[in-house]
Amino acid sequence: MSPAFEARTTATASSVEACIASRWKSGTRGLSRVKREGAVRLRAQTFFKGVTIGVSVRKDAGKTLVEYFERRIAAPLYETMVRGCLHPDASDGS
Repeated sequence: MSPAFEARTTATASSVEACIASRWKSGTRGLSRVKREGAVRLRAQTFFKGVTIGVSVRKDAGKTLVEYFERRIAAPLYETMVRGCLHPDASDGS
């Protein structure tokens, strides 16, 4: 699967991952987290249509690389949640 979008940010990988996980926790089903080869991968299904979505977060050239994936076209809300976590001052909502 090719990324629906990718972005680099100065926010830390751990803060981006925590922010996305927090936002997806209430808006998806079956949220899972896997850490492998220096990357954290989150995977879930959208709440209403069950579209598989995922994100990979890792350090790359001194920044955090975020790649967002969709198995099929998902509601724009999920991509918006990810994009909202790219800013260094983004909150996980808690």
